[in-house]
Amino acid sequence: MAELALPRWRLRRPELLVVLGCVPLLWQAMRHFDALQWFGIALLPFLLGPDRTRQGGRLFLITAAVFTALHLTLGQYYWAFAAALAILYHLLHTRMGRLNVIAFYTLIFYLPLTRSFFTLFGFHVRIAITKWAGLLLAFFHGGVESMDSRLWVDGREFTVDPGCMGLRLVITGFILSLLIMQQVARRWGVRPVRWKVSAFLLLSLLLVILANFFRIVLTVQLRSPAGSVGHELIGLLTLAVFHLLPMLLLVRRFLPGNGHAEGAGPQREWKAWRDAGLLVAFVLAMAVREFMAPNTARFTGREGLVEQIPGYECMVSRDGVHKFANAEATLIVKPMFPLSFANHHPLLCWLADGYEVMGDGLGRLGEMPCYRATLVRADQQLRTAWWYADERGERTTSEWHWRWEALTGHKQYFLVNLAARDDDALLFLSARTANGERAFAVADR
Repeated sequence: MAELALPRWRLRRPELLVVLGCVPLLWQAMRHFDALQWFGIALLPFLLGPDRTRQGGRLFLITAAVFTALHLTLGQYYWAFAAALAILYHLLHTRMGRLNVIAFYTLIFYLPLTRSFFTLFGFHVRIAITKWAGLLLAFFHGGVESMDSRLWVDGREFTVDPGCMGLRLVITGFILSLLIMQQVARRWGVRPVRWKVSAFLLLSLLLVILANFFRIVLTVQLRSPAGSVGHELIGLLTLAVFHLLPMLLLVRRFLPGNGHAEGAGPQREWKAWRDAGLLVAFVLAMAVREFMAPNTARFTGREGLVEQIPGYECMVSRDGVHKFANAEATLIVKPMFPLSFANHHPLLCWLADGYEVMGDGLGRLGEMPCYRATLVRADQQLRTAWWYADERGERTTSEWHWRWEALTGHKQYFLVNLAARDDDALLFLSARTANGERAFAVADR
């Protein structure tokens, strides 16, 4: 017997208020999106695909409640974005047709948090891939050396930068993998099981790493500099050959088996007005938190930073970034929060300021271990160094270490970032500010 479709969805007045209330919460995050993230949003209609013969449950309502609680507690706009998206998913899930597990994964991968996470923790993967590429290139060239994100081949230097490396494409690879799975599931009329989707996403990560490995090897072998047509074509070719093609073949072969047929299962009767009341409460609470009392759960002004260092002009942003600058150099100190991955990290913020980050890696500033990089813009080139330090000046370069210490030891950590025109000016800035510790109130006393 043919399955009956759900009645045509019409927005009730409370639901219309919920949808309208979600718009500014979504825009708070989307206004920071780049072209890649907008591309992901444009794919959403092809990733969801509600099953019109089934009515969904309260999975996305519970998810929205969790994200709302995180936003109210931590005050970070991307939790409001995730909660608002989950609210819209709940309306689709219960009123238009059941969404499958692929829709749930899109909530994770559309978070700005996820992009920041891969940018920060992907550094060590990029270093490892650069080393592996150097070992392979040594079979074809006499002199090959690798250090951090740099390769020297026959005396010529190649820099594997964050953009060139393509770890941002991890998110793109995940989204395209979800798109392939959704289209295959539609064609076969099945709902994919959760463990298979998770396994394919893990495979997607491995294939993106493999694609980037060969991307590095080919750009070096073919001497394709960053920004050239050849460089971009190599990136597209390796992504297609080593990620998209294997993913398409494997998904078509293994996804349909053991999937649940669409249209099976009983319909549910939900108390729509009660759900709408909860959604209205979520939206109102987040709107108040985001637009009327921002950042009170995070930056309080009592984290232990001074607002004056002789010889430098101080600017303090709303989220606690202290920028000490003069005509020669800049010191940036930012209070860090262990549960946040949007911490004005240099790899993110210098890129947002129009600089290209080159040659980033672990190094030393004098005798002090730190991260080092060169910042290049059309009108300027800077040297930069950064590390993490607590209020007593104890330093580390490990993301894991400072987050663990902040959580378990109740310590306030700071990102300390120095930038100057050359290495000598960078060393002078470090000495003049006591490695940035003159910005700490404890050191000032």
